[in-house]
Amino acid sequence: MIAWLSPKTWIALGLAAFLIFTHAFIYRAGKASVRADWDRSTIAQQQAAASAESENRRLETLRQSRVIEAQNAATKRTQAFQAAYLAVDAERRRLLDLASAPTASNVPGQPEAAGDRATASIRSVLGACTAEVQELGRAADQHASDVKMLLEAWPR
Repeated sequence: MIAWLSPKTWIALGLAAFLIFTHAFIYRAGKASVRADWDRSTIAQQQAAASAESENRRLETLRQSRVIEAQNAATKRTQAFQAAYLAVDAERRRLLDLASAPTASNVPGQPEAAGDRATASIRSVLGACTAEVQELGRAADQHASDVKMLLEAWPR
């Protein structure tokens, strides 16, 4: 009981109460400060993620439009190649018909059957060669068109 009358006890109790009060106040203020910092960083991360997503969508749209443009150009090239192939095929048929047409001036001393065999041989060789060259040209044009489409569609 005598200890309660001592000023040192009251000073110690006052100091303890002051420390308890300041600790609680600082704890709450620090907690609010940390929460505010956390909220700011979370908002900044969300904004960065949103801007990155919109940039990715823009790039994806740009790349997709390049792919579509390259495919459309490849389709136009293929149509042009088809028209050229038809013209080449018509010319090939004309040459084959010309080679098989009877000629008025045969080589003197050559029998008629030999001339027919020579014409048939020329027609056969011409037909086979032109068909192979035509197919080779078609494959080469298609490969060149594919390469060009891939280069045009490749992201830059």
